[in-house]
Amino acid sequence: MMKKMFLGVAFALAALMPVNAQRNAKAQNISPEQAIEMRTNRMAKRLMLDDATTAKFTPIYKEYLTELQECTKNCPNAANCPANGQKCAAMTDADIEKCIEQRFDMQQKKLDIRKNYYKKLKSVLNMKQMQALFCAPTGPGRDGKCPLGNKKPAQRKQMKRNMP
Repeated sequence: MMKKMFLGVAFALAALMPVNAQRNAKAQNISPEQAIEMRTNRMAKRLMLDDATTAKFTPIYKEYLTELQECTKNCPNAANCPANGQKCAAMTDADIEKCIEQRFDMQQKKLDIRKNYYKKLKSVLNMKQMQALFCAPTGPGRDGKCPLGNKKPAQRKQMKRNMP
């Protein structure tokens, strides 16, 4: 009896796998422009903008996202940075220094872009909306807190030990 149930569950899961694969394939076929469009629409809904405000907000926000995307795309030597998969041990000190400085430059460019668009969007959105736009976490699992604050006490101790 248990074998029949197990086989039934296995067949059901096997039948659902192609559907999931199709969904993932569709998500990967989105162009950068479509992704920006989707992000813009989601943000407009999240900010609960009316039609008139959405009409003003959309082109500015699309431009903002495009500039941020270009800044990240144009990061020189990004493939050599340890954050992109390469082990630090395989890099020379000069490579690490160059990578860190380039990362700082990219972060500064992103900050400059954010400041520029903050000024532009300030005339379109109220301050609560600006806060939601510019102070929101920027990735999955990020809650805007200090990186040490998200860890369990044992993990915090380990992180502190590894710091110079």
